[in-house]
Parts: sequence; C-alpha cells; structure tokens
Amino acid sequence: MRVFCLAALASAIILAGCATDSDKPILNTGLFATYPAPIYPPPDDSEIKTADAVALALLDAGVSSLPFVAEPGPAAVAESIQNYSQNCLWETADLKTALGLAIGDSMFGKRSALVLSAKQFAELSPDLALAAVQGANAGMVIIVLTDNAGRFTNAIIPPEPPAAASRMPYLMPGQTGNAYTRIHDAFLTSEQVGLPVIVMLEVDELIRPVPYIHNDFTSSNTRYRRNILTQLLSPALVTYQSRLVNARQLGDYKMVAPPQSMPVVPDDLPQRFIPMFEFYAPAMSVLASMRDDIGFVAVEGEILSFFAFEPFSIVDAAGFDGAAVPLAIRAEQNGFSPAWVVMECNSFLQLGMNGIRTVMESGMPVKMLVFNPGNPPVAAKMFQQIAGMIPPENFHNIPVSATKGEFLELLKKVNSSNNFELVIVDYSAE
Repeated sequence: MRVFCLAALASAIILAGCATDSDKPILNTGLFATYPAPIYPPPDDSEIKTADAVALALLDAGVSSLPFVAEPGPAAVAESIQNYSQNCLWETADLKTALGLAIGDSMFGKRSALVLSAKQFAELSPDLALAAVQGANAGMVIIVLTDNAGRFTNAIIPPEPPAAASRMPYLMPGQTGNAYTRIHDAFLTSEQVGLPVIVMLEVDELIRPVPYIHNDFTSSNTRYRRNILTQLLSPALVTYQSRLVNARQLGDYKMVAPPQSMPVVPDDLPQRFIPMFEFYAPAMSVLASMRDDIGFVAVEGEILSFFAFEPFSIVDAAGFDGAAVPLAIRAEQNGFSPAWVVMECNSFLQLGMNGIRTVMESGMPVKMLVFNPGNPPVAAKMFQQIAGMIPPENFHNIPVSATKGEFLELLKKVNSSNNFELVIVDYSAE
C-alpha cells in the first residue's frame, strides 16, 4: 500500500526554522586550499608583475579559497598566489562547480573570487546572469582575462556582451588604476551594491610591472541567514528578483519595498508544475518534517524550488543547474551540517557523476536525495553506473511504495551519518 500520499501533507508538521550560527572554521581538504596568514617576501624593488598584484589583492581582501579552471591566464594568477601562501589551489575542469563554490563562499559571509579567461566567462554568462540574485553579501569579484591578440587561445571572444548581459557592474581593461587598486575597489563596490563585480584585464598585462602595494583590507565576516528572496531562483520570485537586481544596480532600494509576500503551494503553483509537484510532495514532506535536524538544503530544478515555501519551507537555496552540490559543500564547510542536495532525475543524470566526484573529493558528508521515475530506460543504466562509484553501505534505493515510517527511518539514519550518502527514491516499479 502506498503510504506516500498527498493526504499526509495535511497532517505533516513542517518546521520552517533556519540554520543556526556556527563558529566552525573552514576545513582544509583535498578539494580546495585555505590560506594561512599570507607570507610577503620583500620585493626586490618597488615594482612587481601584475599577476602578483592580482594575487596580493585577493589575499589582502581575505579570499580564503580560489576555485579556478586551469588555463594560461588563470594559472598564472594561481602560481602567483602560491608564491605568497603555503597551500596549493584546487584546480577543476568544471566551470559550473567553480562558480558555485565562489557563490557559496559569498553566501556564507566570505569574500570570494573567480579568475576566468574570456572564453570561460562567455561559457558561464547564462549562469552568471542568474547568480546576480544569489545575494553576494560578503563581496564577490570575477576577474576576466581577455586575449584580444589571440596569444593563448584561438577563441577570441569580446567579454563586453556577456558582461552587459550578466547585469553586474564591470570595469573594462585599461581603466584608471592598476590591477591591485581596481580589485580593491571592486570588492568594496560589490559589498555596497550587493552584486558581484567584474574586473577585466588583458592577459598580456599579467607580466607588466606595476607598483608594489600591500594593504590589509579584509572585512568582518557576516553569518549566513536563510533568505529565499535572494538565495532562491524560482518561477514564483522572478518578478521580485528582477526588481531587486535593478534596485541594486541603481542603489535605490525603495524600488523593492515592500518585500515579496511568500507564495503558498500548491494553490499558487503554475498549472504545468502541479503533476510533478504532486510526484515529489510526499517524500519532500518527510524531509521537511526533519527541518530542525538539517543544516542546509539546496535543490536542482525549478519544480523543487517551490518546496522553499509554505507548507514545506525546507529548501534554503536553488541556483543555476550545477549549483546545488557546491553550495551544499560550502554549507558543510561553514558548519551548517548536515547539508542535503535534492535533485530531479534529469538533473542527476546530467550532473550526478560530476557531483558525486566533487563531493567525494571534498571529503564533506553531503547527503543527496534523487527522484528516479525509471523512465526513460537509459536512466536505470545510468543509475547503476553512478551507484558503482559509491560504497554499497552509502547507497540507498527505496521504493516509493515504502511506508512513511520506513522512509523517515532511512532519512534519519542518513542524516546522522558522517559520510556522503545517496538516497534514490525509486518510482520505476509503480
């Protein structure tokens, strides 16, 4: 008998709450590096390379981790940072994960940065446009290295169009001030307007000499607070969040007062979402009943974003495709544990293998809940392959016909685990 039924929603006790503060420090894992107090060797003279100036600006700003994708320009900055710190940087070929980790840093009150080539920046531009509403409350700077002469790439892409499309403030190459002062000013601007700020540099600039500058301008960290108005991308919030970004750009916050009233689901749910919402609602109601024992929940998929609202109030963050896993990793690293990722089947098949690899490399005990409708047939094969990456004791496949009590018992066991755990809700037998 299927006990996962919608009737259970009426009697479910939903605990909205928010994650509590924690002084847990950022952990140093194989996934990324945290910096000790920077070591500044005395310069041989009053000038250094621009790449060194960029590195010093990031360290002086208090940036604690720098996810980046290895290309000549970004790698040059990474090498310079290594000269001033005692740890290595994490390198990844996954742009979306790098962006998600940077957004996660800012969401949890730390200054963050990305160093991208113009090509990488263009590839990320759709996701960057969505990142504008994520609430970069501690300052986020995106350094874009242009290559108009084609010295390092055959993809000569002007960065101005994607920068304009991102709706973020940006500084063009050749504008006044050297790289250090421009990055310094970009962090302050980002904190003032609540948006990431883009700083563009010509890749040839990295070897040019600039005056040696070193000033500590770290900021006091802020603490994460659950605020789905700024940390959730959902069809129900599109109009409000668009107005919010416009207000940030113009510095006129009267444009967004009063705040958006919270939708209630399923009454306000768009008609096209209702069948799938009902598909996920029983299991999500069980997860929501554990709200007090969960630190953070990130989801993939616009349908799942509606579970941030009453009567569920379980989702803390939803961003671009590929954001949920890195946001959950950052939550774990900042003490909001246990952190969960909830995915639809399609999202998991597109992102699952890379997501699992990323979580396992991080060493973080993130929990992952995935809905598997068993259709199309290729999904079953993919799930088997993905399951093979995980120790059997950390992989759980539960049929949707299980009772609510059985499902709750499993989720509580997973929630208390100190390991990465994957739970598949299997609808294929229905």
